[in-house]
Amino acid sequence: MANTWRVNAEGVTLANGKDLLDVFNNSAARVYRVYRMFAINSIATAGIGVVGYVNVYRIITSVSDGTDLTTSIITHDTANSALSANFSAGTNRTVTLSSLFRRVPVSPDEALLLTVDWDSISTVVAWCEIWMAGYGSAGIIEPLTCRASTAEGYCIYSTISTNLGLDCEIEFTDSAS
Repeated sequence: MANTWRVNAEGVTLANGKDLLDVFNNSAARVYRVYRMFAINSIATAGIGVVGYVNVYRIITSVSDGTDLTTSIITHDTANSALSANFSAGTNRTVTLSSLFRRVPVSPDEALLLTVDWDSISTVVAWCEIWMAGYGSAGIIEPLTCRASTAEGYCIYSTISTNLGLDCEIEFTDSAS
């Protein structure tokens, strides 16, 4: 079984064209596979509902600036070998977008459960899984893969401008092939 890891960014303020959380592989020898991504509504105060999108993108070429979260990556098993020094994770970094895998319409607002309107319906609920590659479906659904010797990664990307934020998580594995 491959080594499993998780990185999270808590309370990331949404902004149009912002990398909320990313993982990026620049290793010549390691392969990283993204299995799950989450966008979690961590808003505890009232806010103005703004409808927009949280997207899942492949990113290419390189990443720069922003906040490096590489030292915050958590292993699922303490016996896992260390990640490659050429693998990184971060938030609010400058990324080059490539393929769009998913668009999730959201409103980062507090939901009113008895109100049936777009603002309440589109609110990101707690533990919102925005990407799932199917752990139980080995060989059927490929995870999002960062190949060795190919500078690429994946990110959760915002098109919403508001002073509210989300908690974001990416779960991935690390293997030699």
